[in-house]
Amino acid sequence: MNRIAAALKDDDQHFADFRDALLGMRFLPAGRIQSAMGSTRQVTPYNCYVSGTINDSFVDGDGSIMARAAEAAATMRMGGGIGYDFSTLRPRGDLIRKLQSHSSGPISFMHIFDAICKCVASSGHRRGAQMGVMRVDHPDIEEFIHAKQPGKDVQPLWDLVAELPEGAQKQQLIMSLQQTLKLTGFNVSVAITDKFMECVASGEPFPLTFEGRTYREVDARALWDAIMRGTWDWAEPGVLFIDAINRMNNLWYCETIAATNPCGEQPLPPYGACLLGSFNLVKYIYKDGAGRYAFDWDQYREDIPQVVRAMDNVVDRAIYPLPQQKEEAKDKRRMGLGITGLANAAEALGHEYGSPAFLAFEA
Repeated sequence: MNRIAAALKDDDQHFADFRDALLGMRFLPAGRIQSAMGSTRQVTPYNCYVSGTINDSFVDGDGSIMARAAEAAATMRMGGGIGYDFSTLRPRGDLIRKLQSHSSGPISFMHIFDAICKCVASSGHRRGAQMGVMRVDHPDIEEFIHAKQPGKDVQPLWDLVAELPEGAQKQQLIMSLQQTLKLTGFNVSVAITDKFMECVASGEPFPLTFEGRTYREVDARALWDAIMRGTWDWAEPGVLFIDAINRMNNLWYCETIAATNPCGEQPLPPYGACLLGSFNLVKYIYKDGAGRYAFDWDQYREDIPQVVRAMDNVVDRAIYPLPQQKEEAKDKRRMGLGITGLANAAEALGHEYGSPAFLAFEA
């Protein structure tokens, strides 16, 4: 903790105060911050990033598919996970006029990023993490929804294994079948639009479009059911209400969000990064003079500015895999401070979960 506090201090007093919050486990920086700050290793303290916009070109230009793949490799090599929006790539079978050939579609190109993720050990210790996002109105959305699910030739085997009693044999068979799954270096999520949800509610057909051209119309409710069935059976795809995300974004006037970090908890613009940490509420519980458990609001209020200053210093003192990530971080200085241990702290105070007293404490 000395190393982290020393790397993020403003002055000696700030060092002492921030170190005390770390040693007392009142504040828990994200794992990459703990691993990177003050270390001699050339790794990034940001857990996750979002890729730059992927242009609809295989190799031409700085934003091409292969250029973004190279950026992904550089980012994962230094410890960062990445999210991508693949909606910018033309659908399968679409004409490539320059080459007089046809596109293999965005899902085929996801396999390039998947292979990179599996090959690049993230900062030498763990495999990279990725999020693939596709808009619900993309013509290849149905293929995307099923991209990680077993093929029809393998599904019967999964069904048979599901009926077996629990035990070592079942686990061994599951591990063998997992080798048949695709895109295992990705989480996947569908970016849901307001228009789509309106069509689900009204029963109207929903157009699948790319660059202003409508390719076909589909039954919105059937498409929604397919997404939900995948989520029920395979825990994917997730859903991102992308229009709501952009409406509620405080930086709506200078950016458009199309993807999230790999775990999906932070929507980010192109080259955006996660700078995260949590206050551990359990560590603020103490016994007062009457022997009753209480929450140390004074200590909590004292810790907040110390933590904010330290986390803001990460922005300036971090190592970034790409210059665009550094520019984005310094321009907007994003920071995500949350809480953990809420239920346990409330229990210690005698508040039943969900009760009025709990909600008052939580607020």
